[in-house]
Amino acid sequence: MLELDGIGLRSGDHYTRLMPVSEAVSGAFRLAMLPIRLTALAVLWATATPTRLIVTAAIATVVGLNL
Repeated sequence: MLELDGIGLRSGDHYTRLMPVSEAVSGAFRLAMLPIRLTALAVLWATATPTRLIVTAAIATVVGLNL
């Protein structure tokens, strides 16, 4: 039996990277986008597994109740 697991090409850019490696953009733009990219990366990491999602939801609930 043959099971196809996945096919892909290794690219220089990947959506989970903090900064693309091949973009020719200024340093000021990269610095301005850093908080947005860090937030997106944190959300991706926090929801990557069911356990992390539950822990993140619990922490958000506790913080929300204390505000």
